[in-house]
Amino acid sequence: MDEADRVWTPESTHDKFVEFEATYKRALLRYEKIICRSLENSEINTTLVKLRCKTQMGVYTKQLDKEYEDPWTQCADLIGARIVVPLASDKARVTAALEKCNDIKVLQIEDKELHRDPKHLKYGGLHIQIECRDFLGPTDQPIQCEVQVRTVAEHTWAETEHEFVYKGPKGLPHSVQRTFARLLALVELVDDELVRGVDDVKNSDMYADHLLVQFVRSTAQQFNIRSSSESMTIGFLHDLLEILGMNARALLTLTDKYVEADPDTIHRIVSTKGATSQGFQVNSDYIAAQPELLPAMALLSENPHDLRTQIEGTHLYEPFRQLAVWTNSRGFLSD
Repeated sequence: MDEADRVWTPESTHDKFVEFEATYKRALLRYEKIICRSLENSEINTTLVKLRCKTQMGVYTKQLDKEYEDPWTQCADLIGARIVVPLASDKARVTAALEKCNDIKVLQIEDKELHRDPKHLKYGGLHIQIECRDFLGPTDQPIQCEVQVRTVAEHTWAETEHEFVYKGPKGLPHSVQRTFARLLALVELVDDELVRGVDDVKNSDMYADHLLVQFVRSTAQQFNIRSSSESMTIGFLHDLLEILGMNARALLTLTDKYVEADPDTIHRIVSTKGATSQGFQVNSDYIAAQPELLPAMALLSENPHDLRTQIEGTHLYEPFRQLAVWTNSRGFLSD
């Protein structure tokens, strides 16, 4: 009998899964790599990424309960992935990341929040069904994976409810069940307010300044600038933006572009003039030991003559003049 036309009893489903279990486990490892890489490429922070494959007895009892005509496609979570993200807005980003991944195909997106009755309190999860054609199941169809995406608040509620209510003692009083249902309103409020608060922070000018500082400090580590003063970096960049009348996001973009275009010059300055170089003088050479070296070099490279005109007579002139000497920036040094 062709496997596609077979009547799948719980016993035959169990036995066929045992036969293919090693294939499912290899598929799980492949899905784990694909999902983690997709999240990383989209710069999505997660608090949990966990995959699991149903057990042999789990497959047996599932078919016993559901009586699927084709358990290999109808039982969506033979391989299941759970992704937990900090913010509700991150859930859409996870969906987008999986949709643009070339190694998988998104078959279905089920967002239960969109269809639940507004008059009732009910958990609304996001499920994304994906398939990778690298591994075929018992009926020669690609082995699928069900991806469940939750926020931290949703995950905390769902795990607790699952253990103490869904899988808990039978016959719990109505008041106990209602307690867990009411908590869903708080979960929704927490997620909504977190998104609102984060958006407010991100839209502020202070956050742009913060991003610039964090970017400069993290990027500087690539050039072995590690033991530096954060307060000096913050003060230098604050004063620089104010004197130049420049936007922090614009300076971040300019710095990023310069670092990618001319890393060799940065390495040379750090190695010959930085904190570990022979003859380093902290009073005159400190700029070579600090992360603000990167935006300073980017600005000096962009338009040295205009830069000198803007900072001449300020306390920032001397470190830029020193940097201009090291890089032989004639546009800055010439009268």
